[in-house]
Amino acid sequence: MKRRGIVKGRTIELDAPLGLPEGQVVEVEVSTVQAVDLEQYGFKPLPAGDYLVTNEMVNRIRETAGF
Repeated sequence: MKRRGIVKGRTIELDAPLGLPEGQVVEVEVSTVQAVDLEQYGFKPLPAGDYLVTNEMVNRIRETAGF
């Protein structure tokens, strides 16, 4: 099972649930993900402020960037 996440101190917040019971012992291997310049794929930065990113937008970014 492979998941992505974000490091927050000593915790890694995953992008999706693991589907494992609370307290389950697991082994974790960590590697960094190379940053992608989304502008090279035609995506423009969003203006500062509140905005909503939909699953459809995330899927399009992943497909375009080869994730």
